[in-house]
Amino acid sequence: AEETADGACIAENTFPASVVLEKGDYTFELGKYGVSGDLVCPPRPSGSSTGSISFAVGACCMPSGVCKVLSELECQVEGGTYQGDGIACSSGLCAPPSCDLVWANPTGGPFATAGNWNPAQSPRNCANLSFPLAASYSATFGNLSVNSLSLSDGSVQLDGGSLVLTSSDASRPSLSVDDAGSASPSKLQLETGSYTAKQVVVGSSNDSDTFDATLDLGDQEITLAADDLVIASAFNSEGTVRSSRHTSSCPPSESCLSQLLINNSIQVGREGVGQLLLEDVAIDYVTLISPTSSLQVAIFPGSLGRVVFSDVLTGFGSDLEVGIFGEGSLRLSGGS
Repeated sequence: AEETADGACIAENTFPASVVLEKGDYTFELGKYGVSGDLVCPPRPSGSSTGSISFAVGACCMPSGVCKVLSELECQVEGGTYQGDGIACSSGLCAPPSCDLVWANPTGGPFATAGNWNPAQSPRNCANLSFPLAASYSATFGNLSVNSLSLSDGSVQLDGGSLVLTSSDASRPSLSVDDAGSASPSKLQLETGSYTAKQVVVGSSNDSDTFDATLDLGDQEITLAADDLVIASAFNSEGTVRSSRHTSSCPPSESCLSQLLINNSIQVGREGVGQLLLEDVAIDYVTLISPTSSLQVAIFPGSLGRVVFSDVLTGFGSDLEVGIFGEGSLRLSGGS
């Protein structure tokens, strides 16, 4: 490129593939930003033989809540929110990151996209992820560790790598599907990935709400490992855990291994109406319950619990209670 006497920068065929400017480390690719033609240069300072390029800067709020003084383009590149030219960083300008994030995109998308959440932040380790939209969509993740994930409405399919849910607070289960406050069933489908949780709770937490809440273990390879699985524990609640991956959905040439691993206890219909249904699933479906765990079905009066394991590998703990005061059933067929 050359600067002509009238102050124009001409991009010739020998113009390099990129130009890195001293300030801001911007890369202008050939054919973009007008570099394929004439690029008007700024006026030369008096007495200077060369021109100079300067950029307006301002406060940039990073997803972490940190404020940086950057140009607008620099701010976008770093994933921040530009506050405007000449705006200085000041106390309180950038809101601190929130640990409570609510999904805001009814068409779905990646967890990592800040704009999919309210407030617009990417999930951090402390995050409590809430999905309240009355819509049907898919959400994706890579390898992520957060505090909790809850679904209270709609139908959501999760696809990803590894999701670790660390909450051990009984008032905030690490993974929950709850239709409380909704006039329709709620469904969470774990389609692909590995999921690790302390406590998995399925079923309304609202005693007056009888709409169904469902956790579907999907029709692909997944692993769900948890200390405790609780289905319909509250009075008048309804909850179902099932697998939609039947034998026909697993090609003979593939292993399609899926696992439900429970360390401590399974409660099905403790006070409500609960079901744990693994029927005619792919031959490599494995359900393991720790030898020290317990299985309780329909414990309190008025409760209804149903557990069906068909053609799956199952291990049971030493404490098995079915229909103590409620209507409970346990059916095992095939498998081992």
